[in-house]
Amino acid sequence: MLLYTHYWAFALLAVTGAFVLVQAARSEGARRRAALLVAGALTVGTASFAPWWSAFRFQLAHTGTPWGAPVSPFGSWANTFKSFGGNAHLAGGRWSC
Repeated sequence: MLLYTHYWAFALLAVTGAFVLVQAARSEGARRRAALLVAGALTVGTASFAPWWSAFRFQLAHTGTPWGAPVSPFGSWANTFKSFGGNAHLAGGRWSC
């Protein structure tokens, strides 16, 4: 149900799924079986999003910030690190009376 309310859940499920699959590959016996069952549950839960896929693709193509150009994740990270180090622009300007 998280996929229907928050699209960032795709990233959460991807990371969780990768972790569970690594655990399944490294484990034996009951732990391996448990990890594979969790991976199956994640797959079934993600598959329940299938009826919404066409609306999701439409939203990806037609929503967002209409005043700005798309930014890649790497560009977004670069701007974040630049901001941590002090922006290239004067923030706030000078006070004048």
